[in-house]
Order: sequence, then C-alpha cells, then structure tokens
Amino acid sequence: MGVSQKGLHDWIIQRVSAVVLAGYILFLTGFFMLHASVDFMMWQKLYSNMFMQVATMLTLLALMWHAWIGIWAVFTDYIKCSVLRGTLEVLVLVALFSFFFWGITILWSI
Repeated sequence: MGVSQKGLHDWIIQRVSAVVLAGYILFLTGFFMLHASVDFMMWQKLYSNMFMQVATMLTLLALMWHAWIGIWAVFTDYIKCSVLRGTLEVLVLVALFSFFFWGITILWSI
C-alpha cells in the first residue's frame, strides 16, 4: 500500500468509526429518553439482547480503531524521539486491547 493509500485508508476508518460511534450514542440517547428511569433489570435486559451485544462489540472495535489512528497521528506529529514514540505507542496499544477485551468480557458475561 502506498503512502497516499495509507492516509486515505486511515481517513476512511476514522470516518466510518465515527459514524458507528455516533449511531451507538444516538441509540443510547433515544433509549434513555424513552425510558425515564433505567434500573439494573432494564439495563441487563437491554444488554442481554444479541443485537445489542453485537452492536456494542462493533462499537468497541470502532472506538479502538478511532482512538489508535488519532493517537498515532498525534504521536507521529509531536513526538520526534522514535524510542519514546515507540514506547508510548506500545503502551497505548496494550491499553486499547486491554480495554477492548475487558469490555468483551463484561458484555458476554451478562
């Protein structure tokens, strides 16, 4: 993949992931607007639905990709020391994957 294609690929992933995140947030906003008081049982019923589990998993993936591309762009623009940048990138990747798998564990244990 050429340099210009890599940038276009990242740009597309950022936009698609932003749309996925916005859709999920709009859905949850609508849910809370329709249900004035949400208790644990309602919350558990919502997230035990297979559609919601898959939508949440896709949203977690979108969040992970969106965050990684944004952080990578900031690191490459502002951190010129390659050792420091590499170390920070590894730390961010470990954190993102940890959060993703933690979210999946919580989601599928409901």
